Amino acid sequence: MKKISLKVCIILLMTVLLIVCNTIVSQATTTSASGSTIYEGENATVSINSSVGLGSYTVELVDAGGLEFVTSSGGIGEGGKLITNTSTNEITSLAKFTFKAPIGIAKQYIVTFKISAMAKPDETEISDETIKGTITVKKKEVAPPSDGGNSGNSGNSGNSGNSGNNGSGNSGTTTKPTVTMLYTSPVDFKGFSASKTSGYSVNVGDSDRVNVSASPSGAEISIINKTNGDTGSKWVYLKEGENEVQVTDKVSGKTYTIMVTRQKAEEKPSEEKPNEEKPTEQKEPLKLTGLEIDGIAISPTFSSDVTEYTALLEDLSIKNADVKASANREGAKIEITGNENLVEGENTIVITVKDGDESKTYQIVLTKQEKQPTEDINAIVAGTTTVERKGVNFVFIIVISVVAVVALAAGIAFIITQIRYKKANKSGMVDFTGISGEEEEIKPRREKYKDDGDDDFPPRGRSGKHF
Repeated sequence: MKKISLKVCIILLMTVLLIVCNTIVSQATTTSASGSTIYEGENATVSINSSVGLGSYTVELVDAGGLEFVTSSGGIGEGGKLITNTSTNEITSLAKFTFKAPIGIAKQYIVTFKISAMAKPDETEISDETIKGTITVKKKEVAPPSDGGNSGNSGNSGNSGNSGNNGSGNSGTTTKPTVTMLYTSPVDFKGFSASKTSGYSVNVGDSDRVNVSASPSGAEISIINKTNGDTGSKWVYLKEGENEVQVTDKVSGKTYTIMVTRQKAEEKPSEEKPNEEKPTEQKEPLKLTGLEIDGIAISPTFSSDVTEYTALLEDLSIKNADVKASANREGAKIEITGNENLVEGENTIVITVKDGDESKTYQIVLTKQEKQPTEDINAIVAGTTTVERKGVNFVFIIVISVVAVVALAAGIAFIITQIRYKKANKSGMVDFTGISGEEEEIKPRREKYKDDGDDDFPPRGRSGKHF
């Protein structure tokens, strides 16, 4: 018995330990964000990972920390700041976010993410987490100018004497060459002259940097983009638009200025192959997509392919018709004539839509007249319509009056008949003979009259006829 109890206790203890361990592991589930080190102006990608496989999750960029958000990937919502995903398989690589470092600021940037709606494929839920990633931005290093030192032995040697020679020693001075030509890439500029220090320009398209080199070999230069303050020994970053790039010859000290233009994104030219004919774009035929008169119905119902309509205006006080129209092409012009100073009778309103040399015309014939009364006897009898004239419903009043008189006459006749019938019934003057089923009821009354000595039953009127 003791052995059984011991075994039971061990099993219970192991079960509790398993539950606790599972809970600890579940609670210890964490996500992480990778870090990276880049130079100013470069892009860095932060990867969001999970230490356990997830079946669903949401990753949200909460704070870019001063970096420029570029794009994202990893699930639904790619390219934005919110990524979601759901899968029956375990996912550990959740999302990737790309940022661009600014130019001129070298420091550590902290980006913050919120991970929510996490669950394992078996639908075990995991608490939300907030994680941070670190991106270190370094300043581009400019190679220090090499020392072109003067070397050599300068000496005055010689033997001084009667036949002395004034000897001069060899001066061993090594110098760097001066710049005779400058080059830029990815697009080179033209017209350089060592004697001309300004007036140069080049368009490098959408390139975010320009590379500058010099000749002859060994010539040393330094570069600075005066527009954004970026410096370098071979290349500098560019901002969109014009950049004033200064190149200095370290030997001669001359500074050459080149205006470098970086094209804006919306100004990028379309890439077309040379000598290739562009296919003719097929435009949809010009037409109206909507046509109406405010407060007035047109007939038939508007359709882009129907060009003629009619309308009825029954308010003589209205002088102008508010016509509204829209076209199927942006920028198309719509001209409306004939909708002002309306007269009684027919008015022709013309609506013309134009786009370049193409045009299409629509027409509405609007009739302006006083509202006329209409009579519909069937509708009046049915009680579904009334005829109004100057605010008085004459036909309806007449019909009601006739019905009322007929009903009153019928009621009076019915009442008189009932009164006469009751009086006759009380006096026994009603002749029930010949009425089926009434003979047996009349007999007791006939006997009553006989008992009273009156053989004339039923009673007769003055004419001798039975009632």
